[in-house]
Amino acid sequence: MYNQIASSSEVNSFRSALSAVDFSLDQVVSQKWDQATLDATVPYLSENTARRLCSDLKEAPLLFIPLAHGAVAAGMDVFLHYSLFNSKDNLFYPVRFSKTKHKDRAPRISPFEIAFLKKEVSGRVIVLFDEDKSTGRTILGAKRFFSELFPENSIYLGYNDWTIGSAIT
Repeated sequence: MYNQIASSSEVNSFRSALSAVDFSLDQVVSQKWDQATLDATVPYLSENTARRLCSDLKEAPLLFIPLAHGAVAAGMDVFLHYSLFNSKDNLFYPVRFSKTKHKDRAPRISPFEIAFLKKEVSGRVIVLFDEDKSTGRTILGAKRFFSELFPENSIYLGYNDWTIGSAIT
């Protein structure tokens, strides 16, 4: 239930904490228009994918990694739906990997981020998410990369598929 007084206090505390952090961004983020991304970002597809995740993964806590930039919006929608169905300790962590639009050869992730994820993966199921599958090269490349980082973890692949509704593998 919304409590304006408590919320105001929490917002002020959050603002105070943020003011102590240096948010110098050194790279511009831009998303190229893409019909496949647009088609895969339809809300009912995200809800279907989240329901499949809950069913297939037995509502386990997730480390949910959408492949940026294209999968972030649809991925956030899937993640939020999953979190509504399952309020366990889920983590949303976008990682840039765009083989087609940005010609990335591997996920763009720093050693600091890798160390963070290695600490956070404990007790969570890893889900790599792309908004659509197309050829599958991006999501399968990401799976190879993250399988090397987390050899002891199972990695599931998810994407919104406008032809069948959703897919989890």
